[in-house]
Amino acid sequence: MPAAQTAWRKASKQFFNERAEELPAQVNVATLCYVSGREQRLWTNPALYRDMMESIREQLKLAKSHSLLEVGCAAGFLASGLAAMVANYTGVDVAAKALAVARTLRIANATFDVGDGTRLPYGDGQFDRVVCYDVFTNFPQFESVAKVLQDMARVCRPGGKIMAGSIPDDAHASEYQKRVLEVTQELENKHGPVETPAPSITFFQRLRRWFTRKVVHVQPNIVCYYFRREDFLQFGRDHGLETQFHDIHRANPYFGYRFNVVYTKPERA
Repeated sequence: MPAAQTAWRKASKQFFNERAEELPAQVNVATLCYVSGREQRLWTNPALYRDMMESIREQLKLAKSHSLLEVGCAAGFLASGLAAMVANYTGVDVAAKALAVARTLRIANATFDVGDGTRLPYGDGQFDRVVCYDVFTNFPQFESVAKVLQDMARVCRPGGKIMAGSIPDDAHASEYQKRVLEVTQELENKHGPVETPAPSITFFQRLRRWFTRKVVHVQPNIVCYYFRREDFLQFGRDHGLETQFHDIHRANPYFGYRFNVVYTKPERA
């Protein structure tokens, strides 16, 4: 694969790993937001989190008997809420240091594994439900998204459901950018500047960061990319999946600018 097509993967992985290294020993919602690149002035609001969890539960038709895989779980921001809805939760991510943070949450029915979304380390049909939420925004092309979706479908059981969640809608890109500025200003007025953990990393961690950036030429970064609904619909057609589009949860300030896609895998003939 050409270097230009893999650079964003390395930058994203480095972003999550570096942020995980900076966390203090005490992990809380705000620090989980920091690792995942979420706006903590929004997501430390329990009501907003509950609203998101309820929408995922309803749209995926989650049940207490289900096994659930979350692709791109990072430090486990969604893990506690999702795990409470199912029998068994598994989180997978490429960023090993972020997963180390997730394991400190000590969720009884959860396991966390290192793995690439295009080559998930699980067997065919292993999970009742598979979700990838607020992750594809980091992917610059739908081709890369499709590779992950294809392996998500592989590890989902026949009759199971797959969610691609919180997708920025290309049809509303300009309006979305304006809305981001409005929300940022509202948060500034209400809460003041965002607070970030004071980095407390070792000399060797600093040296590794310098080497990664100056010698390997990887700058940690995440970017918001937009996608067309038509591409997700065509993916479903191409792979024999029933496709449904949903709004993100209504309490989200970006309601109307992002969408969820839920695929249903056909039962075996």
